[in-house]
Amino acid sequence: MIKLGTQNISALRLGGQEIKKAYLGETLVLGAEKKPSRLPEGYTEVEYVHVDAQSGFDTGVQGVDYYGTQIMMDIEAETYSGSARQYIIYKASWLYVNTYYRLLFWRESETTLKDWHYTASAITRTASISNKRLTIGIDFKAGNFIVGDTMFPLTRTNTYTYPSEKNSIYLFSGTFTSQYESVPCKLYSAQIKHRGSTLTRDFVPCINPSGVVGLYDLVGAKFYGNAGTGTLTAGPAV
Repeated sequence: MIKLGTQNISALRLGGQEIKKAYLGETLVLGAEKKPSRLPEGYTEVEYVHVDAQSGFDTGVQGVDYYGTQIMMDIEAETYSGSARQYIIYKASWLYVNTYYRLLFWRESETTLKDWHYTASAITRTASISNKRLTIGIDFKAGNFIVGDTMFPLTRTNTYTYPSEKNSIYLFSGTFTSQYESVPCKLYSAQIKHRGSTLTRDFVPCINPSGVVGLYDLVGAKFYGNAGTGTLTAGPAV
């Protein structure tokens, strides 16, 4: 949109002919084609969603296939504060052969990352994820979790699959107490590959037609709002 003083100009004509494009120097100021939205009508795609310590997303993805499950997020975390375990990926315990198993990946201090998805004790890794945009996640097929360009081996891998497991995988925390919360961050995107490395979730930060901030899954064509008690804040519109 260009202006004459404070007045918006939506069209230009030369004689009776409408001018389709106008440039100021080499800059296109009128007639630029708007990028088609990949979201349904009424949704606004935003650059990121800010997740606070009391917010998280229930992805609805159930079970874990240790041959194929991959959970990847593009985030920029804030500096660690407090003393709580800050989850990056969370899955509630479930019962299998009388033993409780967990799928967890968390930050315990500014420079401490841990994972625990089996009965083995978690291993401490020294790495900071604060104030820098990183790809971060878990790749069970490769047997590691990823922090930017660094790959750390998982505490323990196994070959079990859980096709009847009903508890969902969460992005960030799925439970909130004084000891457990989410890692506060900007979330730019997230993908989950599940059961044979098929893309199951492809999340885009957005605002839905009702003005609610959350994620839209391009695969399942479904909106996911806050599963926690905190506040999600939208970044600038794309």
